[in-house]
Amino acid sequence: QTMRAVYQLILLTTGWAATAFAFELTTLLPSAVCSRRKMLGQFQKVVGGAACLVVAAAPPAAAAVPLLRSAARFDAKYTDMLHPGCDRRIEVAPTPTRGERGTTSFLVKFSGTDVGPEGLGPLVKIGCTDETIDKYKLRSWSFEGRVSATGSDVDIDAGDGIHVGKWHASTEDQEWDGIRWADGNRWVVK
Repeated sequence: QTMRAVYQLILLTTGWAATAFAFELTTLLPSAVCSRRKMLGQFQKVVGGAACLVVAAAPPAAAAVPLLRSAARFDAKYTDMLHPGCDRRIEVAPTPTRGERGTTSFLVKFSGTDVGPEGLGPLVKIGCTDETIDKYKLRSWSFEGRVSATGSDVDIDAGDGIHVGKWHASTEDQEWDGIRWADGNRWVVK
């Protein structure tokens, strides 16, 4: 859709340029000397101005691409160290937005599975095994959060200070990519 809009804008601008050039040409013709150089100079002015309009009016999606690359590393399936066998998934929206504080970030959707109803205390930290699923039942969940434009921080925005994490890139000492949460848990990219 974005490319289609850019092509339409180019066609519209080219039409404007041709009209403006025709107008400029009619003002040159009555003059005593109508040289090709004068006509070419006028054409360059009009087309150059039209090209500036196309560039200035082009959608900012191209500028968002480097931001998306940083944030896109969160878009993955994960293994949750506190909930082995349970599904964890983050999907990153392709377009950044400005938040209430003026910061740019990407909307993300968290989804996954756990066993048992919400709020079971210590049972929430058990894994999704055949035994626990039979005993407590499997439940699915999803909610929204934000990933910073730099792709370094993720915030579920639960307001509890725990569901806030940072991206962890693999190192010699810790060979895993994923999220380190404020409570010490980690989600490792599968």
